[in-house]
Amino acid sequence: MKKQQIVIIGGGAAGFFTAVNAARINLQAEIILLEKSNKLLSKVRVSGGGRCNVTHACFDNAELVKNYPRGGKELRQAFSRFSVNDTIRWFEERGVELHTENDGRMFPVTNNSQTIIDCLLHEAEQYKVRIRTGCEVTGIEKVNNKFNLLVSLSGDEGGEHTLTADNILVACGGHPKSAAYDFIRKTGHTIVEPVPSLFTFNMPGNKITQLMGLSSEPVLVRIPGTKEGQEGALLITHWGMSGPAVLKTSAWAARTLYDTGYKFDARLSWLPKMKEEELRDFLSGLREQEGPKQVASFSPFHLPRRLWEFLLQKSGIERTILTR
Repeated sequence: MKKQQIVIIGGGAAGFFTAVNAARINLQAEIILLEKSNKLLSKVRVSGGGRCNVTHACFDNAELVKNYPRGGKELRQAFSRFSVNDTIRWFEERGVELHTENDGRMFPVTNNSQTIIDCLLHEAEQYKVRIRTGCEVTGIEKVNNKFNLLVSLSGDEGGEHTLTADNILVACGGHPKSAAYDFIRKTGHTIVEPVPSLFTFNMPGNKITQLMGLSSEPVLVRIPGTKEGQEGALLITHWGMSGPAVLKTSAWAARTLYDTGYKFDARLSWLPKMKEEELRDFLSGLREQEGPKQVASFSPFHLPRRLWEFLLQKSGIERTILTR
């Protein structure tokens, strides 16, 4: 009897994880993984600054899905089948121990993404997953309950070929152009127009870029006129702003910002834990406790000194004005 053929399109983290588990669970099937480029797991290698943040220490699925801008219902179903605990256990069973950092991110104890890559490659070899790189899928056609895949090969076998599969899983990742998904659209699927996400804010000519290299945490970033706002660390760069607070805001507001043509205002709260009334009370109490001082001589809120001086200047408060 001919083996069942399962084809996974995409050699990234999702494709590999699917391939090795499909091969492990169904030993009678032939698992084929196709990757368009000549590199496997390239994003895994650079994720987490080269350390690979594998998962997050959030063990309540209802809370976990709140960290994703879209697809909560679908993700809740997926997490009920394979949770954070399952992820940790899966890697531990293969000799990869994870550790948790203060912000909840979980990395291999080696702090090296190669540990995760080696684990996945070893699983693929152990369960005999067939891996084809330089293999781009350009078309899919369903015929008599099977799929014919038109693939373009590079290298010595270059040219167009046809591959038959009983089942297909597409894990080809994101692409900025909707046309890249035409081969999926032609099978009857609906493709939501892709827009950029997880990007930094480019602020040409803004004087805050003079503080490049400075970071502050926590900072609340909001987009006026919307409900979008995210809190976290913020990094000032030579082109504008970056850091988790900005990246998360860009993800949640991805379609809103796309609709503005990326010309928008961002409102920052450098002290998101304090309300205005609390802030005024704090400053009044500080004035009584500290006595006469130059407001620029110290930062009462544990803000970076350069940031405090910048905010005073933007507020029109001179360095020589005293607290009373």
